[in-house]
Amino acid sequence: NDAAREAGIIADVTVDVDPGGHRSGITPGEPALTLAQLVDRLNNLRLRGILCYDGGSQHVSGFAARRTQAIERLAPAAETFSRMQQSGLNVEIFSGGGTGTYNIDHATPGFTDIQSGSYVFMDASYLGIGGQDNDEVYGDFKPSLTILTTVLNAQYEGRATTDAGAKSCTINRPWSIVVGETGMSYTSGSDEYGTIRYENPSRVYQAGDRLELIISHCDPVVNLYDKMYAIRNNRVEAVWRIAGRGKNQ
Repeated sequence: NDAAREAGIIADVTVDVDPGGHRSGITPGEPALTLAQLVDRLNNLRLRGILCYDGGSQHVSGFAARRTQAIERLAPAAETFSRMQQSGLNVEIFSGGGTGTYNIDHATPGFTDIQSGSYVFMDASYLGIGGQDNDEVYGDFKPSLTILTTVLNAQYEGRATTDAGAKSCTINRPWSIVVGETGMSYTSGSDEYGTIRYENPSRVYQAGDRLELIISHCDPVVNLYDKMYAIRNNRVEAVWRIAGRGKNQ
């Protein structure tokens, strides 16, 4: 409130409510209601509602299990939102959810905003959680973010080394997926090098060949690069500089 007053503004505020993961947010129920009432009394703050991002439910494997957990964990926030409304507070926003639960969260009473973000890129982590119509693959959104990696060493049978290791792909699991290949596994545990192991690839790879990878987890990968190439129908239509590059400090 003091910072908003010094800046000469009225700052919109949503109360962050903990869905049970204890990562951030205030406890639902009375603690959240008390905080919202405090915000409502301050002259330079404007209470808008609550947010409750349940990151722990986004990658639960199996649609039924994911649905059960997401609905259960949003229920206390929904009850809190209702109490705020009943107490006369001006709460218009109930925000939460994400890419893994976008088709689940709307069933929560009062829900107004789904915080889907990763759906734009998708990744191996999301592809493996299973969807409503496919227990094996979450295919609601197609992967659009990939990395090109070059084979550096292919002299050993059944394996090859590439130039995309942990510094390019991170070491998040599951590992990246090689586009267009089956029977092939990719690991990026080494800092500079990636390792491919295979049994029956569609072709024999040689040093200098390039492979396309669906990355493991899109969130921590994008800021590792200076540029992103926007491609449609195998043609580069735009080159976007990544504003978040090197912005960890």
